[in-house]
Amino acid sequence: MKAVTVCSTKGGVGKTMISLNIAYRLKEMGYNVGLIDADIDNSNFAQMTQVNDKMEITREAKFKPYIWKGVKVFSMSLLAGREKSVSMTGDRFAQIVSDAIRQSEWGETEYYIIDSPGGSSDVWHASTILFAEILAGSIIVCQPSMVDSTKRILNLHRYFEIPVLGLIENMSYFQCEAHKKPKIYHLFGESTVDEIAEKFGVEVLGKIPIHPEMPKKLASGNPILEEPFSEAIFKACKKIVDAPIRETGLLERFKAKVASTFTVEVQKVLATLINLANRRFDIKKWTQTTGFTEQKPFDLVITDETGKRVLSRVHLKLTENALMVLKNPKDVEFEAATSFKTLARMIMGKRRLKNGETVNYDPEDAWLNNDFKVYGIAHTPRVVKLFRQVFNNEEIMGQIRREYGALLNKWI
Repeated sequence: MKAVTVCSTKGGVGKTMISLNIAYRLKEMGYNVGLIDADIDNSNFAQMTQVNDKMEITREAKFKPYIWKGVKVFSMSLLAGREKSVSMTGDRFAQIVSDAIRQSEWGETEYYIIDSPGGSSDVWHASTILFAEILAGSIIVCQPSMVDSTKRILNLHRYFEIPVLGLIENMSYFQCEAHKKPKIYHLFGESTVDEIAEKFGVEVLGKIPIHPEMPKKLASGNPILEEPFSEAIFKACKKIVDAPIRETGLLERFKAKVASTFTVEVQKVLATLINLANRRFDIKKWTQTTGFTEQKPFDLVITDETGKRVLSRVHLKLTENALMVLKNPKDVEFEAATSFKTLARMIMGKRRLKNGETVNYDPEDAWLNNDFKVYGIAHTPRVVKLFRQVFNNEEIMGQIRREYGALLNKWI
């Protein structure tokens, strides 16, 4: 059993069409295939296939996936209908995806193709984590003009150590057959996928041109790409079949078990850091230099890797002269929560991958990818200021690394 996500941080690049075609071709190859349309608030499976039926729910309160060309399908557009609006919070979307995976009669499914929504928030996290143990990787769909979006999704996979099976550039060009010699037009700019793939060390599976007949095909419920437009799809299918299942960084942290002795050790290390910081650093000079002062109390919460178990909670206040630890503070303004491993990586500016390789680590990535959470009023400008003036300040970080590098290096 394998799962593959088809994703992009940009909406409208053709993920659903690519997902449908991959699922269909895998089924043609003789495999049992499930397709999960995870774009809960904007699912368009029904529109692209012109299916107006609704999914059944069994007496055991399980979804009965719809069968499309032999592929088992879950889609909100088959549950709520094609035109009903859907607007819920991210946690509700994630719950629906979880139920689609766990409460559906998938039977002996060999491949799950997950049509991810645009972006990389709750639904992407939920589907990636739920399928983590059988996840072979991702097919990234991109468009020539959306360079930043493609780099973002590739950096996301690099951060969480999720394999990228390949890139498919959709709407790559338009070939006009009206001329004696077919002429190529780049309606969304020159192709960018080869340059990006080389930079990130991933494979280009193909470039799909704009298909002038596709609107008619979709209107008749036929989204299947035929030759010569389907080469990238067949390459993607081969990559999926051949790909091994590797433990991702996301799965690694959710399997992490914390020994009771680790809690004590974390508290000792934090106490050491705070005490030595007050003894060896000129806090007054530091706050004047950076302009970073927090006159009201805030909480630093250290969790395990899952983020579900609190190992230590410290009440702090940064005054002009010291970093104070408080016993029973009032009016705590905000709370910062992170794992001790993430904190060590932020301070050291590097992290160790699963394969043992050590790479550079941008502290701001911890916040941007939900490993460093800050709660409270006006937390966003505060956290940006924290990274700009503290964690990105090489003079400050350099001193801390020289003092505590040997201690923190084993946690990265």
